[in-house]
Amino acid sequence: YFPQFDGGGNLNSVYPLATVFYCFHETKTWQVSIPVDDESGTDSVSVNLPFREKMGVKSHYGAFGGAQAIYFLNTADPNKPEFMRLELYTGATSANIANPKVLSENIDFSSYNFDNAVVFEWGDYVILCGAQIRQGVADTYNSRMFIYNKNNQTWDLMDYPASRLSEYLGTLIAGDSVSDNVFTLFSGWDDDDALINNYYTTGDLDL
Repeated sequence: YFPQFDGGGNLNSVYPLATVFYCFHETKTWQVSIPVDDESGTDSVSVNLPFREKMGVKSHYGAFGGAQAIYFLNTADPNKPEFMRLELYTGATSANIANPKVLSENIDFSSYNFDNAVVFEWGDYVILCGAQIRQGVADTYNSRMFIYNKNNQTWDLMDYPASRLSEYLGTLIAGDSVSDNVFTLFSGWDDDDALINNYYTTGDLDL
């Protein structure tokens, strides 16, 4: 039993990185390490310590533990949400603490609502789902999807609504946030008779 009652809010996500569990509360993150020979969980060599202040997630699905890192949307400061990656230091062993890195320096996420945020890693991409705010009112469902390319560190914005994401046989599956349906994403390019918004805006030049 590891108490973490310090005003950090609800505990929403727990993911391991090497041998350390990172516990994401709403406004604070803890780290817990339990040695393999500690059967009671109360051994003095166990670790249950605060890791970072002002670093947390608001949604149960606002963090995702991947093979190399933990990706999460830091909403501890609601005026400045940041998408971050928690990874071991270069050359670190499993006992080293992790290094949080911001991946969204050039994106203002404050104009979106992430009460039901979903973060998911899929191949070379990390996906973030949230709700658009229109005229000061947030959508009641996740209406925007941001996609981060890990290879070239670029972001794309999609209009796909998704309340959950999962992978099945290499395919990305999305639970629709506006209906009781499940969709396969990025498996084909059928427009379903929808209008495709495709335009390019350049400088206002006198040629």
